[in-house]
Amino acid sequence: MSVETREVEIHLTYFKDSGKYYTDAKVTWNCEMCNGIQVVYMPAVCGRVRGMQERKEQLPGLSGSWSGLILVECENGVPCLLLPEKDDTE
Repeated sequence: MSVETREVEIHLTYFKDSGKYYTDAKVTWNCEMCNGIQVVYMPAVCGRVRGMQERKEQLPGLSGSWSGLILVECENGVPCLLLPEKDDTE
């Protein structure tokens, strides 16, 4: 299995905890492609967004971290909805 990467425009849509739209952003990242076909390996993209979220890094299009829902989409990739992490106190 060969791993190929290419630049892909990722579209992130942020939703408040209530599910209402908040804002969106586009970012271009180098992404892994599935088995040489032109389909983005979305688990890697979502893992990158989740990692930024867990480290409380600034996410694209925001001025800080985000704890709500994030819809991750791109051309030639399956949309993925990242749910907020539950606190241990909940």
